[in-house]
Amino acid sequence: WGPEQEIAPPVLIVPVYRVIVESGKSRRDESFVMIEPRKVDVTGHLDAKRLARGIFSAIAYSAQISAQATFSKKDIQSKLTDGFKFDWQRAYFGSSALDARKVDMAEPIAPIPQDKDQAEYAAQNRFGKTLNFIGIRLDDQSIKKFTDVSGDDEVMQQTQFTLRGSTAIRINPGRYAAVIHLSGNWSSPVFEGSQLPDDRDVTAVGFNATWMLRTNAVNNPPVNLEGFEVGNIESNSSDRGFHVAVRLNEPTSVYRKITRVADYGVLIVILTYTAFVLFELIGGSVVHPVQYLLMGGAMCIFYLLLLSTSEILGFGPAYFASTFAVVAQMSLYTWSITGRRQAAVIASLVTVLYGLMYLLIGQENYPLLIGSWALFIALSAVMWLTRRINWSATVRV
Repeated sequence: WGPEQEIAPPVLIVPVYRVIVESGKSRRDESFVMIEPRKVDVTGHLDAKRLARGIFSAIAYSAQISAQATFSKKDIQSKLTDGFKFDWQRAYFGSSALDARKVDMAEPIAPIPQDKDQAEYAAQNRFGKTLNFIGIRLDDQSIKKFTDVSGDDEVMQQTQFTLRGSTAIRINPGRYAAVIHLSGNWSSPVFEGSQLPDDRDVTAVGFNATWMLRTNAVNNPPVNLEGFEVGNIESNSSDRGFHVAVRLNEPTSVYRKITRVADYGVLIVILTYTAFVLFELIGGSVVHPVQYLLMGGAMCIFYLLLLSTSEILGFGPAYFASTFAVVAQMSLYTWSITGRRQAAVIASLVTVLYGLMYLLIGQENYPLLIGSWALFIALSAVMWLTRRINWSATVRV
C-alpha cells in the first residue's frame, strides 16, 4: 500500500544549455537548474482506514495533496551563468514522495502524450532516504507565465496528486515561507516534527491542523545540483531538516493494553500468594509448594489467554472471558485443596484484582493514583489480618 510517506516541496527543474565553438566546431553543453519556490501552500486530506491480513490490521491512508508554489522571476534569472540559456520546452514542475509508485497524479499540469514528457529522478532527503520525484512537463500557458518579462515578478504554479501511505505523513516545506494544512478522518492524531501546528482541532470524527511557517523558521539547506543528471539528485545534508508530521496514532491498541496488563502481573501473583499464606497462618490449611506453583501457572497463563483471544474477539470480551476461565480454574482447585470458604475468598480476591486491573488499563490520567491507593488498602488489610500473629514463634507449615 505504501510506507510512512514524506513529501518534499514542489520545485521547478529547467534544463539549460549553451553553444560552445571549439576548433571551428560547435557543440551543445547542457545542464539543469532547480528553482525553489519563495512560498509554498500545501493542503492535504487523509482518508484513513484499516487494511487487514488475516486477524491482523494496519492503519493506511489515501492523501489528496494540493500544492501551490510561488516562484520569483529574479530567482529564476539568477540561475543563468556563463552564457547559458533556458530550454523551457523541457522544463518540469512537480513534487516528490518517499514512494512515488504510490502516487496518482489526479490533475496533472499538462497531458502526457508520451513517456518522454515525464521525468523521474531521485532526491536524497534529510532522513537519509530517497525521495522519488515525478515531474510533469510545463504546458505552453505555464511557460508563457515564466517567460513573460512584462508580467508580475511572482509566478504561481499548482500540482495535485493522491498519495497512498501508512501510519504517518511528513511534509518538508523547503527553505522559505510555507502554509501547510492537513486534515483527516482519524480521531487520534499525533503531531510531530520540528514545529507543532499553530492551529488544530481534534474531534471524535477527525482533525484539522494548520502550520504557518516563516522564512527564518525553516532552516533547510538547499539541494545540490552539481553534476546532476536525470536520475540522480543528492542533498548536501543528511540531517533531519525542518519538517512537520502527523502520525495516525492508535492509543488503545490491543497489544498496548496487554503490555500494560502484564506490568501488573507480579503484583497479582504476590497478592494471591499472600492470601494462601494467610490461609496457612490463620486458617490452618496446608498448601504444598507444588500447589503454589500450579496456582502461579494459572495466573501466568491468563496473559496468554488474553493475547490469543483478543486477536479474535477484541480486548474487552477477551479480558472477561480470560478472567472468568482463570477465576473458575483457581476457585475449583482451591476448593479441592483447602475448602469451600477459602475457594470463595480466592474467587472474590482474584475477581477484584482483575477488575481493578481492567479499571487501571482504561484510565489515561489516574492509573498511578488508583493503583497506589489500592496497594495501600491491600497492605492495610494484610496488616489487620495478621495483627495477632506471633511472628517470633516458629510456625510449622
